[in-house]
Amino acid sequence: MFSGWSSTPPRSRAQPLDEEPVEITAADVANLVDNAGKKEALRHEDAEVVFNLTEADSTPIFSGICLTAYIGIWISSVLSPAIFTGLYLTGNYKTLSVLLGLAALSYAPVLPHLAWLRSFFGNANPRYFKNCSLRLEAPVDEKKPTVVCVHPHGLFCLGWGQLFITDALKHVNFCFSGVLYMSPFFRLFTRLLGKPAAVDKKSIIGFMKKGESLALIPGGFEDATLHCLTVDRTFIKARKGFVKYALQYGYTITPAFSFGERGSFDNYQGNYEQRFKLNAMGIPTITPKGLSWFPILPKRCDIHIVVGAPLKLQRIEKPTAEDVDKAHKMYIDHLVALYDRHKDAFYGEGAAELEIW
Repeated sequence: MFSGWSSTPPRSRAQPLDEEPVEITAADVANLVDNAGKKEALRHEDAEVVFNLTEADSTPIFSGICLTAYIGIWISSVLSPAIFTGLYLTGNYKTLSVLLGLAALSYAPVLPHLAWLRSFFGNANPRYFKNCSLRLEAPVDEKKPTVVCVHPHGLFCLGWGQLFITDALKHVNFCFSGVLYMSPFFRLFTRLLGKPAAVDKKSIIGFMKKGESLALIPGGFEDATLHCLTVDRTFIKARKGFVKYALQYGYTITPAFSFGERGSFDNYQGNYEQRFKLNAMGIPTITPKGLSWFPILPKRCDIHIVVGAPLKLQRIEKPTAEDVDKAHKMYIDHLVALYDRHKDAFYGEGAAELEIW
């Protein structure tokens, strides 16, 4: 069953990847919002299907082990200081030496990209879910730099993680939380799979000066705090920095949405103001509950990821606050239009609106 896998399953021929991306200008945005399905390239049924896996394709036990490894590396990496301390205090020096060696390796100047490992996780992870798909409204062109903005964060970034190991975006620099990227095991793991970086001003400007595409999650920990089983939410109203940089360097902004990720975990609701204050200090405030017998493993829900068409903005080397606000509103409208184009197909007719926080 697992032989002959490629890093990306066969594509639909509905829209070849060598076609020009559909870029949306300021003049188009209002029309997209009011008439989301009228342009042929911007309808749900015309998005290119990168893969579309059903229950018949799923391998929940095998893929569950792979997802557990992914999430386990994530958690153990963040807890690595406590792990190192515990091993030292208990006199487990051999294990400590091995882990410290791996930690040092994660900071090596150059590490190989292991295509087989990328392919392995890229094919195994989506087969855990009942139904899982990836669609592109337009190619993510390596020659046309863009900022890929992924929504929502989710509790363990399942959609983001799949995009990170998808061949269509293998040229994109994925900007992770600085705390996570600096933690040794996760840093090593992601460097072997793709092009990770820290989501900070220095990294973002550095990529843009070189004309390289990058991806980030604008909602951050606040998105995770808002995670809810019954409604999609994204924390974006106060996040404008990426828009300012896109204006300064003439980048397009490409939204991506992970439909159904909300169903992967239960999460405590309420006390948002207090939790947002902790999030601002870099402290997550989530209470993940996935499977009843193994809470860190997600529920076997449906997840459908859509990478939208890029929003083209006018380049302004020194944008004013008014320029940024205008472009930011354009992006929110563009994101909502993407959501509205696809929500009924994935959730059923009359699906709820995306909540913008």
